[in-house]
Amino acid sequence: ACGECAAVGGGAAMKRYPSKRDLVFVLVIWSIALFAVAMMAPAIKLASWAELLVLTAIVGGFDWMLLRVLYGTTYWFDDDSLRIRSGPLRMRIPLGEIDSVRATRDPRLSPACSLDRLALEYGGRWIMISPRERDQFLDELHRRCPRLRAGEP
Repeated sequence: ACGECAAVGGGAAMKRYPSKRDLVFVLVIWSIALFAVAMMAPAIKLASWAELLVLTAIVGGFDWMLLRVLYGTTYWFDDDSLRIRSGPLRMRIPLGEIDSVRATRDPRLSPACSLDRLALEYGGRWIMISPRERDQFLDELHRRCPRLRAGEP
């Protein structure tokens, strides 16, 4: 692990890095959300008010979560860690555990809304993220952890 990772800015306002969003991700998530709403149409005539309220709450919650992932996936640094928020997912990765970073287009599930990703190795694990301001994010990551190494392609 890096071991020399440093806090930068001591209490200054934290810069947030929203996820880059590929058009394909936007179209797929919006299609799923709208399809879920459309599937409620037959229930309007067949369901009681109580059933309709429950169904609306379920579909609304499902759609809210999908759109929260799409528009709320964000990365930021605090004093000693990288923070990740994606829908209900909240992660904290200590900077001292980040060993390497490399570019990837790996399509596996991750808190990233683009295939233009960075794979971070930490504590023997990997996570992929897709900050929209990639160069600024990498500059800040390297500033906070100067011994960080580039991973294999």
